[in-house]
Amino acid sequence: MSTITSSMKAFIPPFRQIVPVYALQVLLVYGWAIIAFFYELPRWRFFLSPLETGAVFAYAMLFAFLDSVVFLAATLMLGAIFYRKFLQETYVPVMAGVSVSIYLWTGLLWSQYQHALRTGSPWVEERMPSGLLLALITTILLALAVQRIPALRKFFHALAERAQIFLYLYLPLSLLSLLVVVTRNWI
Repeated sequence: MSTITSSMKAFIPPFRQIVPVYALQVLLVYGWAIIAFFYELPRWRFFLSPLETGAVFAYAMLFAFLDSVVFLAATLMLGAIFYRKFLQETYVPVMAGVSVSIYLWTGLLWSQYQHALRTGSPWVEERMPSGLLLALITTILLALAVQRIPALRKFFHALAERAQIFLYLYLPLSLLSLLVVVTRNWI
């Protein structure tokens, strides 16, 4: 058991390196969820009570939490592949840059996909593969640039470190949201 644990530690970054990366992912995911909530809020005031609106917000925050955990798991798997050889000293800035790139590309490709569905264009078949390839290439180039350019490394490291303050807000909010969802559905 101890040999498995010690061999896993060689591939998984320490907790102090995971927290800033997760904090930046939380900032991105929760930020987008809150923006989407407030975008829809003016329409809801006509047919939802304040309690129902609060429940919708609780669901949004709970799903943002689940989204951020899945996002963290994906970056941990990616980090486990490259941590031992390339990322021991630069894990936080590189994974922060990769997280920002993935999240921005996901948002861009999702909005293009939604637009294609509304207009009936064949965008998905024609351009989605090239969009995914472009996202992959730019994410890899950004990771390499962050690893090699000290100014970019310093920027993404500072961004991830400063995002940690949002964990003190969003994680208790997620716990409260979980209580609201459990209360509404099972109690």
